[in-house]
Amino acid sequence: MKLGVIAALQTELKPTLVALPHQSRSFEHLRFHETPSLVFVVGGIGAKAAAAASLVMVDRFKPDALVSAGFCGALNDQLETGTSSWAARRSGRPTRSCSTSRAPRRRRPGPAASARSRRWS
Repeated sequence: MKLGVIAALQTELKPTLVALPHQSRSFEHLRFHETPSLVFVVGGIGAKAAAAASLVMVDRFKPDALVSAGFCGALNDQLETGTSSWAARRSGRPTRSCSTSRAPRRRRPGPAASARSRRWS
């Protein structure tokens, strides 16, 4: 099984890429990092960038599943560090529900995080 992992920012993938031996190659405008069972890409910020990266990844690497990973929870001050959000899809369309699980630690948001969370409220 091959899993595709898409992140918006390099900082979201860097610790994983440092820890895992991988091969890197570029397609289109994107740099992909591949292990035998994983393919990583930094697609850029936003739904359109993620969709474009997903299309290239699926076309070139044929993963069995895709995961969008990153810091999106940092945009909401009510979420704690380590909170996981899982969105489900039904009939090819996103559902309106997601489940979250909270970590015991609290993060200390900076002023930029507070400003971003107000945009999404």
